[in-house]
Amino acid sequence: EHDVLARAFERLGFAMSDLHRLVASHLHVDHMGMAKRVIEAHANEWVMHTSAEAEIPHYNDWEVGRVSLARTVQAAGAPEDAIERFRREWVRPEWFSQAVKPSHPVEDGDQIPLSRTRYLEVIYTPGHQANHMCLLDSQTGRLFSGDHVLPRISPFIPYTGEDQDHLRDYLGSLDRITKLEVRETYPGHGPTIEQGSARAHQIQLHHQRRLDMMLDVLAEHPATPWQVMQSVFRPNLSPLEERLAFQETMAHLEYLRGVGRVGRTWADDHWLYRVGS
Repeated sequence: EHDVLARAFERLGFAMSDLHRLVASHLHVDHMGMAKRVIEAHANEWVMHTSAEAEIPHYNDWEVGRVSLARTVQAAGAPEDAIERFRREWVRPEWFSQAVKPSHPVEDGDQIPLSRTRYLEVIYTPGHQANHMCLLDSQTGRLFSGDHVLPRISPFIPYTGEDQDHLRDYLGSLDRITKLEVRETYPGHGPTIEQGSARAHQIQLHHQRRLDMMLDVLAEHPATPWQVMQSVFRPNLSPLEERLAFQETMAHLEYLRGVGRVGRTWADDHWLYRVGS
């Protein structure tokens, strides 16, 4: 992979030795997977949001998260075969890289210099992951949105326990981008977005529709999270899609519980959600 990257640099007229600063939008393997190898080879500055450091142990060791998620699935009313799938399928691949602590952690509003008069402004946008950040070019007004704003899909919003409301954070982060009124936006996946703030607003509406769908399901009768997931998402999901759909369902239900739209009780060894507090 290092050779492929070096050849790509050569086609652009650069050498790997020209690389002096790495900046990652967030701690996911498709955004910073080669960082450790590049840093070891070239001793680059390594820039991430300051909150990434606390997540690195969880990124490097999946066991705690895997066990916790299996317990959550069980409490959500999933059948035994589904619980076993979660235990079996969510295993860290051998090729998965190790994360390294950023040498230059940054905070919201910090400026990453590009020249004496040009910089990238850090915009902290938690939601897709707790340490996600976007970068705003001070000269052009263009936004590097990572996975926060994508052109065709809404990024995955996780559920990692009751102490974090990732959907609330994500909707708030989208609101920041909407108010910036940015246009040309470079996402981490897919083609350039011509109207970044407008796209952020579209994604807000998408999540509102999903919340409304879940409220409609619960208006008919109380339901377990697993039942809600099966009502909202399509059938015949792959094991990976099933895990993502479940975590998204939990994130949305817990957001609704946080704002008082639904309540939750414990019955017959699983959670039961209902409309009303």
